[in-house]
Formats: sequence, C-alpha cells, structure tokens
Amino acid sequence: MAPVPLRRGRSTARSVVPGGLLLLGALHAGAAAASSQAASPDTVAQGGTARADVDGLASIVVAPALLPLVPRYQLQGGVLFGPDKRIGVRAYAVDSNTGPVTLGLAYHYDHSVPQSSDEELPGWVLPDEDLSNEKASTRLAGTIGTSFVDRRIGVALGVSWLQSEARFADKRSWLNGSFSVAGAAGVERQLVGSVTADNLLTPGSDDDPLTFGIGAGYRPVPVFGLFGQLDLVTGAFDGPVDIGFGAGAEGVLADVVSLRGGFRRDAERASDLATAGLGVHSENVALDYAAEFVVGHADAPPAGWEDDKLRHYHHVALKLSF
Repeated sequence: MAPVPLRRGRSTARSVVPGGLLLLGALHAGAAAASSQAASPDTVAQGGTARADVDGLASIVVAPALLPLVPRYQLQGGVLFGPDKRIGVRAYAVDSNTGPVTLGLAYHYDHSVPQSSDEELPGWVLPDEDLSNEKASTRLAGTIGTSFVDRRIGVALGVSWLQSEARFADKRSWLNGSFSVAGAAGVERQLVGSVTADNLLTPGSDDDPLTFGIGAGYRPVPVFGLFGQLDLVTGAFDGPVDIGFGAGAEGVLADVVSLRGGFRRDAERASDLATAGLGVHSENVALDYAAEFVVGHADAPPAGWEDDKLRHYHHVALKLSF
C-alpha cells in the first residue's frame, strides 16, 4: 500500500447529467454501494476488501472506524471504467493528524448506459425504440471518528447524501448513515479488524440496502498482507439476507511496487469477480491500478450481459500523503 506515517414509454429519453462537482481544493481537515465499486484501486485489487485494510481511503464510506487507527493527512482522486459505457469519478480526503478527531470526505459519481431489464421499462414503448437505460448516481459522504488506547481502537459515524437518476425512473435523493468500530493489534498493527453497520437511516432502500459488514487484515511482515471481508445485505432488519464476500493478498517488491490479487462475490449484483492490480508508491505519492473481471453470476446474468462475453472494470487513482 502507499506508505502512511507509522508504516508503509413515449420515448422518455433524456440526458442524465452529474449531480455534483468533483472535490476541489486542498482540505486541512477532510469533510465530506457497499460494493467494491466504492473502493479505491488498492483494495479493489485485493478482492474489494475496503473493510479490511487501514490504507484504503474508501473506508471513509464502508468502514470509517479504520481511519483513526493510523495518523495521516491524505488526498486521493481517481476514475473507473466498465461495461455499459460506465465511467466513474472517486475523490477522498482524510485528516487524522489534527487533534483527537478524525475527519473524512468522499465523493462518488457514476454514469452508465445499460440495457433495461423488464422491471425497469415503462408501461409501453414505441416499436424499435432504443431501450438503453441511461443512469447516473452521486454520493457525498462524510465521517467523524476518534481513537482510543494509542490508536488501537477506532469508532466512527458516517453520513451520506445520495442521488440516483435514470431514463425510465424519477430522480431520487436520500440520506444514509453508518456506525463503525475497528481495532488493531501488534507492534506494527499486523492484525486489523472492523465491524460496520451501513445504511441505517433508510434500511429498506433498494438502491442502498441495510448492510452489516466485517473485515480483517493480517500482515505478518511489512511486505505481505492477507485481507478478507464479509457483507450481509438485507432490505430491513428482519428481511432476507444476501451474502457478499471478498478475499485477497498484497506483496511488496523493493518497497516501491505492490502486486495485488483476489476474488469477490458482489451481493448487490449477484456476480463473481476476479481482481488484480498493482501500485507504485513513494513516501508521499502512490499511483494504483486495479482490474475486476466478471467470471460468473449467482443467478441469471443482468440485462444485456452474456455469459460468453468478458466484462471488466478498470480503476486508476493517485494518492498524495502529507
């Protein structure tokens, strides 16, 4: 990982435009799915294990209690590309150096043009009408947390404003929140774990379902780490549960190159993905790349997907440490 201090119908066609602006400016104190699409490339490549690694800044969204465990002041920006003309922007900022409080900010924007499923189509359409369903989504998330016992225990609250818009659906906006606890053990924090309850404010949302997640990372030596996470996704506290998981590893060569790989089950899309990536980093700068390859589906493939067609996602990000 990039080093941080302490260690390394009638036609209803319409254009869907971004619902927010990319994070601008330098921040003294950061202020602002849990699918791995919400993750940064370093944890994407490790099986989407953003709940398990203290170095991944996507923990601002999925496991914010990890942030106070390591003192840092970091900014990260990146993009992702994928099937259905998908393009996304990711931006993160975190400050756990200034005083006892850790603050973080995350911004996500995604745009895609997938083929509509039967459930998404309007009551009627014109003959030979283009049934592609242009979609856009925005998330602005902030977190506040603190640590105890010499940064061995972290506790954090998170809140997100989300907006979703599609060609065959009305624009929707809502708030959501999370509560997270994390811990670290070992001289160099070789063992890290987290427990997070996501999407507590609107637990029954189809777009942002209630999720309970746990993650664990073990780094027996500084140049090698193993990571895993488990997600329990449900529409309500007493609803049925879908299971997602991820596992991966990282090896560091010559203190400047990280090689990563893993596998994950995306519970929200019922898809299996193989992951891989690499990072090049110095003390203050890290450039990370990750790729995800769809290798199977738990049920029928999503609309417009074909089993014999390789589907892949690519993530690139630049991280600055101060």
